[in-house]
Amino acid sequence: MVGKTETIEDGIDGSDFAPTAKSGIHYESSNNSLYIVAKRGARRVGNGTPNGSIFKYDTNTSTYTVLSTTATDKAYTSLAIDGNTLYTIETDDTSKISTLVSMDASISNPPITPVIVLDKATYGTNPASSIIIENNIIYGVLREDGLNGFGSLFHIH
Repeated sequence: MVGKTETIEDGIDGSDFAPTAKSGIHYESSNNSLYIVAKRGARRVGNGTPNGSIFKYDTNTSTYTVLSTTATDKAYTSLAIDGNTLYTIETDDTSKISTLVSMDASISNPPITPVIVLDKATYGTNPASSIIIENNIIYGVLREDGLNGFGSLFHIH
């Protein structure tokens, strides 16, 4: 396949767009949209610490929409979409507690709904991979702490 490389945006909505290795991307063909989660470095609150954001990029119009931005001390990692529901893991940088959250990906600034707190004693901390949805079950990997101190593969029904 022969294609072209194009820089779409360097700054989105007045923000710095600098996804890290923990970023995720998902393409949804039904609405021609790319969903991008940037763990850190995506948006700044004032001159403070960069925090995570989720962007929706419309491939038809080449426009971005900021769906959500975390609090300064939190970050998003990974993402999966089921219909209009987007799931991501929000991690508190201070406590290292992760929460699986959901939001309506069809609207701007959707409310964030906690699905389950992935406490570090049971599940672990530090998401290590993408989350996936298969047969209405959400799967993910946390790479530190957990029951045996080595993280976990978790699934949520």
